[in-house]
Amino acid sequence: MAKYACCIDNVLAAKILAAVNLVIAVLTLVQKIVEGAREKELSQSNDFFDKSQRFLFLIGAVVSIIDDIILMVGAFKKSRCLLIIWMVIASILTAISCVMFLWNFTAEKGFTPQDYVIQLATIGFNVWTLLVVTGAIKEIREGA
Repeated sequence: MAKYACCIDNVLAAKILAAVNLVIAVLTLVQKIVEGAREKELSQSNDFFDKSQRFLFLIGAVVSIIDDIILMVGAFKKSRCLLIIWMVIASILTAISCVMFLWNFTAEKGFTPQDYVIQLATIGFNVWTLLVVTGAIKEIREGA
């Protein structure tokens, strides 16, 4: 059995990554809400694009938090069904992140190199978590 996290089984790694993903998702949501409120206060514009962008980010963040809760429950309960549901949702979110990275890369807005590195690191972390959960599902299936 392939271990995608160094020296620990994939189920334990999935539990750890679930907690890390959940903390990162909540912190990102709080940081973006504070940042968005500050930008809205400074700009005082009622641009539809800005409002829709904030709304879409909020929806994405809530879906991401719910997805991470599904991963946490699935990993701790060793539920293959929940882990598979998590994988489907996480795959869709990762694909959307890849499209957003390409969109941001070609957009004319001034993104800093740090923004690109953070986006690529997030995508890489999501792919690694998908691999770990795939291994965890195999371990649960063999143990049952």
